[in-house]
Parts: sequence; structure tokens; C-alpha cells
Amino acid sequence: MKKGILILARILVAIAAMYLALRKINWQELNQFEWGSSLLWLLPALLAYNVSQFISAFRLLRFYKIYIPGISYSFNLRLYYKGMFYNLFLPGGIGGDAYKIIALKNSGNTYKQVTTATLLDRVTGLIVLLLIVSILTRIVPLQGLFHDFLFLLPIFVILGITCYWLVVYYFFKPFKKILPLAGLLSVLVQGFQLLSFYFILYALQINIGSLSEHALLFFVSSIISALPFSIGGIGTRELAMATGAAYFHFSTTKMISASLVFFILTAISSLVGGTISSRRHNDNSRM
Repeated sequence: MKKGILILARILVAIAAMYLALRKINWQELNQFEWGSSLLWLLPALLAYNVSQFISAFRLLRFYKIYIPGISYSFNLRLYYKGMFYNLFLPGGIGGDAYKIIALKNSGNTYKQVTTATLLDRVTGLIVLLLIVSILTRIVPLQGLFHDFLFLLPIFVILGITCYWLVVYYFFKPFKKILPLAGLLSVLVQGFQLLSFYFILYALQINIGSLSEHALLFFVSSIISALPFSIGGIGTRELAMATGAAYFHFSTTKMISASLVFFILTAISSLVGGTISSRRHNDNSRM
């Protein structure tokens, strides 16, 4: 019962956030978009996004190999895309991370081991994303509420990184040796996702202008969409993008459109997971 209420609440948040975001679209401006050969930029955008996911799956593999030495990249990649499908298209059932944990538990590993590896991978990615945002806040001139809110972010991120390292060092020692590589891979993941977003802007013939401002807006909206308030981040990313666009004096219509296209590319990529066999692999040597 409680789970059903939570799912319903997230659906309502997604609907409300999307409604508020769409209200900010100037439909006359949208009708003036010139849809033409520039849309070919969506192909490298889709490619760049999936490269980011390939790298993210490789990062996750580094964590899994601590407890599952025999797991292969190809098996983990299939598992990763299956998880993407569950996260986006089956929000009312098993989540993507839970699916991976159950699948690997059936390969002879404990829930605690697989859950620990999955959680540390997630936390590493989030900390690196926050670090990137904190760096951008020192590059992009901010004023008002955004300046007051983000001014202390670098301090909190540094404290967070320190605490995270100490926790891993003292309580999860096997993972400490892979943190530097995992951090570097996380930077690459975010870099390719940003590149995908830039390609989308080109496809929509949006004048990028300040790269750093668009990067900050993209990464902040990514953090907000990752919060468990909505289904698959639907609506929350678009609302965050609309709010940031108004702050930076960008076209709200164009930025919301770019955010929706990014979601569509994410959905297309996640659909691949729905076609992948969910057959369990009980023999680690076959992974």
C-alpha cells in the first residue's frame, strides 16, 4: 500500500512538473523552428549519449569485479541496459538497480556485496557530478538566489569527497583502489552526456553562446532529474531547464525543447534494454 502511494505521488509530481514546464513554452516560437538537415545532429547526439552509457557500464564493472571477478563487460553491459529499461518504462515495478542486484545475487553473490558495489558506483558518479557543478559555479557569474545557494557548494563537495574517501577507506577497503579510475570514468560519462546535449542544441539550431552557462544548466537539471521525486526524471528536468533558461535569459521554449529531445534519446536508448534477454546467468565464468 505504501509503495503504491509513493509511486502515485511520483507520477503526480511528473505530471505537475511537466505541466508547469510546458506552460512556459511559447508555441508561436516553437512553430517557427526550422526543421531541416540540422536534425542530422541528433545522430551524433544519440551516439554520444550511448558512449556515455558504455563508459558508465564499464565504471560499474570495476565495482562489481571486486566481488565477481568472472563477470564480463558484455554481460554487465546487457545488464546495464536492462536496468535502464526498468528504470524508465517500468517505474511501478522493480527498479533498474534492484534488477541488477537480483540478477547478480542469483549468480552466487550476497545481496550485501552486490548492493554495496552498486551503491558505491552511484555515489561516486553523483559526487563527481556535484564536483563539476561546483567548478562551473566558479566560472559562470551568478547573482541573487542562485549565487547564495551555490556559493557554498564547493565547500560541501570537498567535505563530501573527504568523508566518502574515509568511509570507503575504513569500511569498504577493497574498493579504495578503484576510486581514482571510477572518478575519471565519471568525468568522461558527464563529458559525453554534455556533448550529446550540445549536439541537440545544434540540431535545434540554438545559438550556444556561452558554453559554460549551458553546461551548468544541463548538469544542474541532471542532478534535479536524478532525485527520486518523479518517474524517470520526467518533468523535473524540463522544469529545472525552464527556470535556468529564464535566469540566464535563454529562450525557455528552445531549452525545454532541447531537454525533451534529450529525454527522447534516453528513451530510445533504454528501449534497447527491453529487447535484451533477461535469462539468468548462474555460472560466473559464462558472464
